[in-house]
Amino acid sequence: MLISLLRRQSNLNSFRSSYFSLLLRRSSSKSSTAFFHENPISRTDAITNNDFNPNLKFKHYYDSQNCFINPCSHYNKHTVARPKKIEQFYTPPQNFQDIIDQNENNIPVEGSFVEITRPDFKPRIGLVVRQALSRFDARYNKLLVLTSDNELLDVSASEVNFHLHQMIPHDFISCQQIVTSRHNKKYKERIRAIEFLDSFINDVVDLKTCMEPMFDRIYAQVSTNSISHVTLVDIIDAIKYQETLVIKIGSSFYNQCVLLFSIHWCLVSSPKWIVPNYFVNNKLTNVLQGHSNNFHTRASYFVTPGNISVSISKFMRYMKNSDSHEIIEKFLAQLKTRNGDELSHFLQVYDGRHLAYILEVIKFAIVYPHDSIIKQLNKLASFKNCSTPNDLYNKLLDLNIYDKSTDVVLSSGIVGSSDRINVSSADQLQIENLWSGENGDLFRHLRAKKKYYRDHIIYGLPLDDNETCSRFAISLETINSRKYILNIHIPDITTVLPPGDFMMENMFDKFTELSNKFSNSFQSNLFSNRFEESKRFHKYETVDSENLWDDELLQNSKSQRNPSKVTCMTISFQFNSYEPEPFKSFEDKISISFDSISNLNVKILDKELLEKCLSGKLETSLFKLLRRNQTQGFSDRPHLNKGDIHNINYINGIMKTFFKMREHSGAAVIKPQQESLVSSSSNFLSKIGADKPRLYSHSDFILRELQIFTGALVAEYCTQHRIPAMFHCQDVEPTVYDSDKVMVTHDNIMIPPYDSENYHHSILAKDSDGYISLQASFVSKNYLSPENVIAGPGNNNLLLGLKNGYINIVDVFTKKEAIINQYQLLSYQQALFSRNLSMEKGYLKTVQQFNILKSLGYQLQGPLTESRLGSYIEACYQSHEISSFVGSILRKYVVLKWLEKAQIDINEGNGLEVFHCIVTLVGKKYDLGVVCKCFCMELGIEIDVLTENSDIHIGSKLVCDKVLQVNAIDRTCSLRDENYGSTWYL
Repeated sequence: MLISLLRRQSNLNSFRSSYFSLLLRRSSSKSSTAFFHENPISRTDAITNNDFNPNLKFKHYYDSQNCFINPCSHYNKHTVARPKKIEQFYTPPQNFQDIIDQNENNIPVEGSFVEITRPDFKPRIGLVVRQALSRFDARYNKLLVLTSDNELLDVSASEVNFHLHQMIPHDFISCQQIVTSRHNKKYKERIRAIEFLDSFINDVVDLKTCMEPMFDRIYAQVSTNSISHVTLVDIIDAIKYQETLVIKIGSSFYNQCVLLFSIHWCLVSSPKWIVPNYFVNNKLTNVLQGHSNNFHTRASYFVTPGNISVSISKFMRYMKNSDSHEIIEKFLAQLKTRNGDELSHFLQVYDGRHLAYILEVIKFAIVYPHDSIIKQLNKLASFKNCSTPNDLYNKLLDLNIYDKSTDVVLSSGIVGSSDRINVSSADQLQIENLWSGENGDLFRHLRAKKKYYRDHIIYGLPLDDNETCSRFAISLETINSRKYILNIHIPDITTVLPPGDFMMENMFDKFTELSNKFSNSFQSNLFSNRFEESKRFHKYETVDSENLWDDELLQNSKSQRNPSKVTCMTISFQFNSYEPEPFKSFEDKISISFDSISNLNVKILDKELLEKCLSGKLETSLFKLLRRNQTQGFSDRPHLNKGDIHNINYINGIMKTFFKMREHSGAAVIKPQQESLVSSSSNFLSKIGADKPRLYSHSDFILRELQIFTGALVAEYCTQHRIPAMFHCQDVEPTVYDSDKVMVTHDNIMIPPYDSENYHHSILAKDSDGYISLQASFVSKNYLSPENVIAGPGNNNLLLGLKNGYINIVDVFTKKEAIINQYQLLSYQQALFSRNLSMEKGYLKTVQQFNILKSLGYQLQGPLTESRLGSYIEACYQSHEISSFVGSILRKYVVLKWLEKAQIDINEGNGLEVFHCIVTLVGKKYDLGVVCKCFCMELGIEIDVLTENSDIHIGSKLVCDKVLQVNAIDRTCSLRDENYGSTWYL
């Protein structure tokens, strides 16, 4: 009886609590919840019920961003009235590359010209009259832009698609006066600015009209059968100018800016070129890419594959004839009656082959829905209402071209071609013949520089999933009780791959098929598997080195192998354990050699064995001494003796010291597991929806630190010896904002939140392992300038905590820059050897001995100069841009495809219960709340989150409990904050 009364009382109390909570919510004051009164009842029902039914404004947000935004269409239709002759200013011309660098590496300030996307997704051109006043405060971190329509708009830098930095001098138009009189639309200075904008737009449109016919020829010069990257400088160099135009462009900085803007619009207006920023769903926030959101989103330009461009041109010409529309409709009707092999034969052999190119155009438009293609398709009755990629996808499903297993990105043709109608996996793409290696060791004379003892052991580490061999190895040499030499071994592919080889020349020559190759989990590597296997480190045992006497070493040793059988590049660092700051100076501590390790012990470690070694699980236990000795059965896993365990753990200790040094230098380090989520190059897709993977905290730590340590050593070595190489540098963005504070939060409840006023404040709080939270990592990145790759030393890499930058030398099988850096080091070592040899044998004999190397393209007089290295940096940047673009849309598509299937289970509580999201950009406010960009830790991609919390900023953590909208084809996803619809934020 008592229990039932208590239950009844409890139910009554909970009912009263719910009732008064609802009553309080409905009687909230207008000042704190103004948007509630727009729709006080249906608003809550629309969000909290099982079916998400947003209001019209919120629905318009997603409908608009699924379409291509073409500024040329707007300004070609609405021609600006020709203004009267206006006053001009004169600024002397500059180098075009310098202008582009200024535009990309500076935030928009007063006097800058910007092309923006309005909140209603309409393009506009405007003058920045006030720069952002804050980095984090959403009220002040907007640009104030005066558009050509005489509007003053608060615009986020992420909505800027093109930027001309400080085009107008401060004394020409007073931006401060425009801001002061912002409510007076007829203010004299404001009218002058609008007239100047109109004049600039007219000049851009006129020059664009003049140059557009030239772009067909330029496209023919730079296009290949796969997607390729192009820069504005490439286009400028390829244009054939009239003499009068050359004189005009070279006369002033203003005319140079007109040319850059005109080229930009020529590329945007044609589907032969891909400019991802104009399809909003392709955009990523700057913070996620490693620098401040106060920079505008950089414009990248890609060349549409040649076969797709041919199909688009044929389609455009064919659609000009209205009689052809009926023929296409009959062709589409025939597709519906066929499927399987019959459909393939119809499109490849029979009558359908004449119009099959139309399907290729539609496939491409699903990934890049250029408005010119969509407009032509809308002329067909079958595609009359198709405006988004999802509409086109549904049509291909109806036509039996696609099915539910089709990967629309791989089928589009931008990643690679295929003979199949649709592609569901990367294995179905046609792969080019890869370089498999034909030369032997060309540098046998360098193999004797460094000597090893016969019992020296090298440990191959698991950087990838290959457990039988390794591409990264380490070893330890003992000099005395306090001095050790840490050796890092990397495959020296440059000693068998001459720079003059056809494959290498094409790899680093822009606009060739091979130069557009990139590496990620969907695309093949630069080299064949056979070549990679031959240059990796494999298990090899000369003797069992445990408890071995000198006489046994001679008796039990195997026959020696050829010194050129296994070779590598070795980076050596001398470590003194008694030195208080061993990494303060690297002078005389680093050496680089190209060695033979053919007759040394090599042990290949997998991640599990490495983890056990570092966590102490392989140490001899006292209780094992009491057990009967058991012989171990045969195992492929290498046996680590006491010496191996000591060596690996000692190297781990060196890395811990190096990690502490990076911390003190300002490195923002997060947990390796979180780093793999954010990294675009990691193979995260296979982990989506899988069980929680096993953590290898110790092995992940040493693998990451060793790779960074290797890049730091090479950067120090190149700095000391003045060797040009590709230095990765990054520093704080120098603009100082008044009272710019942000709250930094952490996952650890023992670390209280605190206000950060600069970069170094944001990384103060660390856990017991020295890691900052992912929230703090995003906050710290919002203080940084974009990363730069330069040919010479002199700049630090603050994010990694390296004072002389970072050089990638590890990824020689997948990154072109690592290959070039290894060539530079090889050329330097060869020049040293030739110099010493010429002193002994004379210059003439030295030249005769190495004449064969010169004929193969090697640099015998030293590494390439900084100026010559610049062209290779451009080729590497090209591959990076292609990889980033294709990899990001592939990653997002695959993740959202999985989420579509799991959405019902998630919303019903059967799948993932919650999503942990971190704000990367505070977005637009609607009647329903705030739509912000967030990085979802469970999905590993950036998505939209709907929240009522207006007090959010970059780095805020939101927990979401429901999927509101997901569409893999349109690449849109929206989650709901778990506190949405409650009184939590009132």
